Amino acid sequence: MATRTLLICGFLASLVERGLGFIPDRILPGRRTWIVVGLLIAAATIPIFASFGGSHPQNVTVAEILAGKATRPDGWVRVPGTIEALPGLPSEIEGTFYLLHDAKDPSLSILLRSATRLHRLPSVPTGHLEVTAVQIPGYESATDPAAGGRPRVIPGQILALDPTPAPQASIAWPLVLLPLLLAGILFLGNRFGYPLYEETREVDVLATPLAPGGRLPVVVGGRVGEHRVPLHDPVEGLLLVSAGARGPELAVQLLLGAGRYVAPVPVGDWTSGTVGYVHTLREHIAAIALQAEQIDAIVMFASIAERDRAAGRVSIRR
Repeated sequence: MATRTLLICGFLASLVERGLGFIPDRILPGRRTWIVVGLLIAAATIPIFASFGGSHPQNVTVAEILAGKATRPDGWVRVPGTIEALPGLPSEIEGTFYLLHDAKDPSLSILLRSATRLHRLPSVPTGHLEVTAVQIPGYESATDPAAGGRPRVIPGQILALDPTPAPQASIAWPLVLLPLLLAGILFLGNRFGYPLYEETREVDVLATPLAPGGRLPVVVGGRVGEHRVPLHDPVEGLLLVSAGARGPELAVQLLLGAGRYVAPVPVGDWTSGTVGYVHTLREHIAAIALQAEQIDAIVMFASIAERDRAAGRVSIRR
């Protein structure tokens, strides 16, 4: 499952890289997909910063208003609580009034004033705090003995309700998560590449190594001598074994076609490698990853048996 996921990520990253291939290397050197990853991460931060922009009411409680913690100069606040209608007010009092009970301490309230009668009470009202001399009989004078005589209704202040409650500041998370998801896919695709080479420890140690004079047709991706071949666009080649002064010697020859002759590149005595598979979305190819002074390449074979015969001439790391 993990290999399949990395393959899909690598394939998508390769598509993006090819799509940006029209940009010259002198303008955008290196893997262009990293630029796309950076742009996607930057795009993901836009909704976050946008949520902090604009003007929003201060979130306070009734108790915090009583304690003088409503600090906005214009007194614009959002106050959670329970709203109670005030029936039977004197006719000389203009407006429609309600009581807003504190969400945590319902014994403490603040007076609300609305320009019109509320047919639907807001769940979290917003409005502007105003100094007022309005007296609501039987409310301003009421105190809470259990709270040391604290007034039950905040005196001298009312909350003038907004016609429509201001929405809470929120982050458009889909607009954040989608660019981050795409950036993560491209990051993994760039990090592991496509096709994907996966090492394995399964090798037939009893397979007969290639004898001097033997050759195997292979497909090669990586650095061979002065040539660099991308793994996603490998070239054909030959794996050759010749008789040397100190025993059989392994070499890799690229077949570039079009009459271009490339001399075999000896693998050398300091060769090491790993056996494994090159995975694409459609197939899994037996391969050896060779590392030597003149070679740093992945050599792919037509069968597992051919790979294991070649592995007999390489110092395989286990």
